[in-house]
Amino acid sequence: MLLNPLDPTFLFLASSFVSVLFIDADAEAMTLTMRMPSAGDVLQYVSDPAVGVGLAELCVFLYLTRGSAALSRSRSLAMHWHLWNGVIIYTVMDGCAGGFGFVPRLSRFYGILDRRYRRDLVGTPAGPSVYEVAVARTVNATELFVYTWLSLAAAVGVATRATWHRTIEAAVLAMAAYGSLLFMAPDMLDGCLNQQPCASRFA
Repeated sequence: MLLNPLDPTFLFLASSFVSVLFIDADAEAMTLTMRMPSAGDVLQYVSDPAVGVGLAELCVFLYLTRGSAALSRSRSLAMHWHLWNGVIIYTVMDGCAGGFGFVPRLSRFYGILDRRYRRDLVGTPAGPSVYEVAVARTVNATELFVYTWLSLAAAVGVATRATWHRTIEAAVLAMAAYGSLLFMAPDMLDGCLNQQPCASRFA
């Protein structure tokens, strides 16, 4: 079986996705409170169209890799890394929820953690600039429409032992590293005006 439910990448990213169901956040008081979600909360969360897109991508992966032999431990780790980053992070979380407001509960947490997702506050003293919002959305759109499919291709390549998979892996990893630098570094250099918490702001 190609998919390993105990794969560390899957466990970490899946738990990140579901964790917001168990947390209430107060941005003003800067507090987190544990909660038990209702059945309705869970159903609404997992029935969002963004989750459906992610599941469709998983089905595409399973179709393209049908009949593939079991992988070595190192290849399995590589395959799961690309697959779950593509499905969970680039598509459902950063792409759809962060960039375009799907999965409303998750999208709200993006706004709590980083004001570049508070598009409703653009033009106010507490809000982000138009430029900051545009940078965030550009990065998220690139994740959704480019990184996702490169990651899926890399996962398929690893699973099927295709000769070209290393080229795709190098491309998607380089792009992801650059995207992370573009998104994180400017904010860290100016004192974390958008992200919270940042230690220097509370010293």
